Amino acid sequence: FMREAFMTNIFIGIETVDPDALRAMNKKQNVRTPMLEAVEKVNSYGIEIAAGIIIGLDTDTPETTDAILEFIEASQIPIVTPNLLVALPHTPLYERLQKANRLNSGEGRDSNVEYLQPYEEVVANWKHVIRETYEPRNIYARYAAQAKRTYPHRKRPVRPLDQLTWPNLWRAIEIFSRTAWRVGVCSDYRKEFWKMTRRELRQGNVESVFQIAMVAHHLITFGRECLTRDVQASAYSARGRDSSLA
Repeated sequence: FMREAFMTNIFIGIETVDPDALRAMNKKQNVRTPMLEAVEKVNSYGIEIAAGIIIGLDTDTPETTDAILEFIEASQIPIVTPNLLVALPHTPLYERLQKANRLNSGEGRDSNVEYLQPYEEVVANWKHVIRETYEPRNIYARYAAQAKRTYPHRKRPVRPLDQLTWPNLWRAIEIFSRTAWRVGVCSDYRKEFWKMTRRELRQGNVESVFQIAMVAHHLITFGRECLTRDVQASAYSARGRDSSLA
């Protein structure tokens, strides 16, 4: 039904790649089908996945970070949003941690959870996932996989030429010109951009060029700011938003 409704993207809270951890958090629906098999099934309907990953679970081990990165590479999910675990009020997690005296809303923290690992180590793991996931070569490689195995299965408009108007054409030229200048000339990953552009244009995938170039640029910029600025490591951070990406 989603494909028939022309849906092309979906966000899925994968949370963790550890099946035991998913069962522990009562996310049993995430283990009914092997993850990679489920991702391929969704992609086969032309639907691209954006995945949410949680870092800082009690079940995390020193190998968890590498396991997350291996899953991202194997699944070829282009958009991944790693977040530190945060305990939201009035949830079973919050109540459990409150009873265990493991809540800490100290100044400067992006999570109110006292992790089993040192807080600084958990943040370092988050940054490592960000660094590897949003590295330009890795992002463009994942999008190349999507262009090959996902986009061809999308339902096409019945009358696509109706959208080919002069205003739309000039708008497209304007957008591509700005993107080509900012990414294809000024960026340090322009080689990846032009490699993608040539590949997609040879196959007639003009729309893919626009989509991949703009989203990849946003992700790369976001990833770099996470590593160089005081960016919140969780969407639910209690810190003020002055230090986050505005």
